[in-house]
Amino acid sequence: MNKKSGPAIVFVLYILFAIASPRAMGLAQEINEGNKEPAPVAHKATTAEIQPARMAGLVKTMAIRKVFNTRETWRASAYGTRFGTKDGHKWGPARLCFTSGPSLNDGHCYQAKDGKDVYETVKEMSLVPMYNEREPAYALYFVASAANNRRLASLWTYRKEERRFANIVPPLAYPDRAGGYYFLPDVRPDMGRLIVLVDSDDPASAENGRDFACRIRVFRYSDKSRRFEPVGPGYTTTTKYEYFLLEPEMENIKKYLAGKLPSPVPEGTKEKDAADYLVDTLPLGRVFNISKEWQATTYNYLDPDPAHQDVGPPAKICFSGPGSESCFEAVTGTGENKWVYNMGGMSLVPLFSDGEPAFGVLYNAGGVAWGRDLGNLVTLWTYNRERQEFVNVLPPLAFSTDLGSSALLSDVHPGMEGIFAMADYIQGEDEARMDYHRYRISLYRYSRKSGMFEPAGSFVTKDKYGESNLKVIFQSEMRGIERLLRKK
Repeated sequence: MNKKSGPAIVFVLYILFAIASPRAMGLAQEINEGNKEPAPVAHKATTAEIQPARMAGLVKTMAIRKVFNTRETWRASAYGTRFGTKDGHKWGPARLCFTSGPSLNDGHCYQAKDGKDVYETVKEMSLVPMYNEREPAYALYFVASAANNRRLASLWTYRKEERRFANIVPPLAYPDRAGGYYFLPDVRPDMGRLIVLVDSDDPASAENGRDFACRIRVFRYSDKSRRFEPVGPGYTTTTKYEYFLLEPEMENIKKYLAGKLPSPVPEGTKEKDAADYLVDTLPLGRVFNISKEWQATTYNYLDPDPAHQDVGPPAKICFSGPGSESCFEAVTGTGENKWVYNMGGMSLVPLFSDGEPAFGVLYNAGGVAWGRDLGNLVTLWTYNRERQEFVNVLPPLAFSTDLGSSALLSDVHPGMEGIFAMADYIQGEDEARMDYHRYRISLYRYSRKSGMFEPAGSFVTKDKYGESNLKVIFQSEMRGIERLLRKK
């Protein structure tokens, strides 16, 4: 589940140290201070406000009634104005809209802007667990990016007494390359409900590839206000980074929370070795209605020696429950045809609004090979109650990392539950690899009899797709998809 935007896991792992500079005293007193900003609440959208977002194109939609346990049939939909907009049109902010009726045009919307930048492109909309045994159990994470490569994150929960969704974080903006947003329960459940926001303390150095210090801000969830509040003013790292990694800085975050001064990161910890590198944890008990001990954990492989990237251990996802653990390693083929996928991420996805399976864990793993494309491997896991374990319900699906795409079609069309789609390019004669290509779209339909997604046919697109429009290939080809499904 990729709820941390920014380069949490990176390929370049050699980074230099900087001399620690002394900090002003009185940090312990500062931690209890900090300006508290009001939490934005999605406003009731008028027809005039909603239509531009609809015209710009749906990027992702999600049925969320079950996960938020609401009486109304709520749906969250993300719209980005960089898709489906004619040349010369002024970019507007991306939008997150919550609707409770049969139409996507009836609801309230949030605009991705913060007074400094307008964030036009949707980068992520996903579910994140908050608490396993009390409310809020889940939140909806939404990220949009601006043309200057900055991102804006928001986190939404349902307010039952108000019958609406509210953003529970202050405006969280950060640079794509030289910063990040980290929801700590993902990687350090022992740290409590904390958010760490990382920004470059020296934007010029970060943009020009020089090592930079980072500005760290910490936010803690408050049961009283029911939102994340700033924990003091934050601090500047005493170590400079080429690419920021959270784990080496964790001890300093603990020191900051205890009112102590941060210290330089010890030599050797800025580079992670080849041992299992924990990326994400996801509690599964509540959403799958099983023992609260169940959780999914993903690991990536990082090796400071570039020569090892092709032969190193694969990324993996592990499911652990009462007295059991099973892991899946991201590998396809054998011998000379063996492909190893070193970097992976997971997300919790709704599958069926009525009936089982209601949810799944989607796991994507990509190859590294330092610039040489190794493709992307997709698996989807649900809980099998007869076997009392998590099983992959997709056939082996692999496609080009940068020129392919896959999706649950319910993400882009409310009426397409139980359909998974994959698109991979067909390189035509005289077409360079990065040119626009025609694509083969393959469909898979969930069978309640077999408990698996089974092949439902494929077709080749008439139009060509590339970098600017590949993200909306399934929306653009929906008529062809519907025709193919009617034949089956």
